[in-house]
Amino acid sequence: MNKRLAAAITGAVSAYVQQEEASKGFAALTPPNAQMSPWRLFGHQELMRTRTNWHTKRANR
Repeated sequence: MNKRLAAAITGAVSAYVQQEEASKGFAALTPPNAQMSPWRLFGHQELMRTRTNWHTKRANR
């Protein structure tokens, strides 16, 4: 096997391994916990949506 070819393969493998180790560090991070329940946020959005529709209908009279 050519020495240049062996060096290129070794370099590519080591770069791949370094990239995998770096990505493992980011994967270990956990997302922050939500301060508010998603159901509560959804309910608030629905209330605001109906309020906005009511204001729009009233303004277009």
